[in-house]
Amino acid sequence: MKRFKFFIVILLSSASILKSGTPNGASFLEMVTHPRPAALGEAYVAAGDDVYSLTYNPSASAIIKTPELGAAYLNLFDEINLNSFSIVYPFMDRFAVGGDIFYFSFDDIRRDENGTANGELSVNSFAVTLNGAFKITDYLAAGANVRWLREDFDVVSGTTVGFDLGALLKVPLYKEYGELKGGIAIRNIGPDIDLGNASDNLPLTAAVGLSYKILDSLLFTAEYQYEDDDSYNLGVEYVWAEMLSLRMGARFDSRQPDDSRLRFGCGFKYPRFGALDYTYEDQENFGAMHRISYRYIFREQEKTPTIGSKYRP
Repeated sequence: MKRFKFFIVILLSSASILKSGTPNGASFLEMVTHPRPAALGEAYVAAGDDVYSLTYNPSASAIIKTPELGAAYLNLFDEINLNSFSIVYPFMDRFAVGGDIFYFSFDDIRRDENGTANGELSVNSFAVTLNGAFKITDYLAAGANVRWLREDFDVVSGTTVGFDLGALLKVPLYKEYGELKGGIAIRNIGPDIDLGNASDNLPLTAAVGLSYKILDSLLFTAEYQYEDDDSYNLGVEYVWAEMLSLRMGARFDSRQPDDSRLRFGCGFKYPRFGALDYTYEDQENFGAMHRISYRYIFREQEKTPTIGSKYRP
């Protein structure tokens, strides 16, 4: 029984341990599954421009020009895994719909004080998200997610519904000055999730950030995030020949400023093949963490002509 309670506490707080905070219900939603956002220090509310962006800023899917599919995998340690599948479909050059599925799983053999197996502990968490976004103007987009959640902890389970809201602004600049974007999002709005006799809040999170891309190859991104406390996220990415990407980022958490770590990542993209991304992180509580994802782009289109003759769309 003690072992059972120990694992329940670990699993309820696993994502919060990563962020050095207190546990919330559906805390697996705090885990960053996708390699590129993780490598950029989780500063993705303004930088996102792919199928995974809707998780961090639901308005970002409106700026995606081609349909995309994505799958990502995160292994924490042993049998603890988090998988995600994402899709986005833009249409009429102004609207987009999409969604994602997250699945968190853990299995372990329970043993008594003598080490004898006496049962199996199984934990599963599941989230299905539907996304809608649209461009209000050529420079401003808004979007929302609605999410159904279910958690199963051995003999107890619970469900709830959550919402995300977001906006994205592309600042009109002369082309030679690069691309500047600002983003804001509020994630995991919704009622508590009930697990047996316990009731837990969803991990309500607010984020605001900026990203700046120059020469179509160098990206800088920064984000302020508030959940239970403040965090400051920074990331940089260099893209060579539109194929190979190198990334580095860090998250600075005010709750434990000495526990901030660098993340490193890389990516490979090739027409008609898609994109592969990988990120490595040395996490104090879990050791080495590996994230990998594959993204398929259905068709490549020519870049949209600039608005007027001076500004980048």
